[in-house]
Amino acid sequence: KNGVKEPTLSPLLEPVIVELHEAASPLEQKSRPEAIRLRAANRVGPNARLFLLDFNLGTAQLLILFATPTQQDEETSATPAGRLLERFISNMSNEDRTNRLKLLPKVLDGPWLVSASIPTKPTIIARQCSVVFKTGTNYIQASVDCAGSTIGKKIAKVLTGGQCDLALYVLLEGQCEDELPERLVGAIALHRTVAPT
Repeated sequence: KNGVKEPTLSPLLEPVIVELHEAASPLEQKSRPEAIRLRAANRVGPNARLFLLDFNLGTAQLLILFATPTQQDEETSATPAGRLLERFISNMSNEDRTNRLKLLPKVLDGPWLVSASIPTKPTIIARQCSVVFKTGTNYIQASVDCAGSTIGKKIAKVLTGGQCDLALYVLLEGQCEDELPERLVGAIALHRTVAPT
């Protein structure tokens, strides 16, 4: 509300699976998320909440699956960000979801020119890329098509160039007082990844 930034608590969800694939046929790209979801269910148990981000970056497909921590306490679920995440997963319109899902890519190590080309503020993903949601019991998938967007091309180049360490932070935008302060939904770091072969 006042624009003052506060340090965030630990992310609400933990990364379970992160995969970077070479771009493939549309059918193959559509089947990968389902395969990951099924593998994750065996790892985290049937009651975990799952959030899958499926990024089509043109030359590559990045899949990130987050899950509720095994030791998540009720206090975390009762926070404004915890309640917002619960609504996002189970009880929010897709239009509202697209207006809340934010991404902050950050180059942790790499050439200055690359770092300078990546935005330094969280961005509502749907403002630059099309986003389609698929939901199920305790599950949400956001398929993000960044193949034609400027930010998608930049992230694809950073991800597949092998020159940078990149962190991706996922947030949900709090739009009223009882949804603040915002808190990280999840975060991953990728170390000097190269184009998949």
